Amino acid sequence: MERTLRSITHRVPFHRVDTISFTGGVEVKQINFEDTRAVSVQKMISEVQCNPSPFGSPESEDQKQKHPGP
Repeated sequence: MERTLRSITHRVPFHRVDTISFTGGVEVKQINFEDTRAVSVQKMISEVQCNPSPFGSPESEDQKQKHPGP
């Protein structure tokens, strides 16, 4: 199954972001940052292609083991 997301906009203040990470079958085409002093919101725009594995990715299994839920 292939899922394509064309544009995702996140409004997070730039000073609160120190890391961006992706796991699994994700291809990022573009990430844009706008000057938050000139614009009231921070925009991150991505074109993403996702090809999830029916068995999950090794990264997702590692995350489950490292961070058990409540």
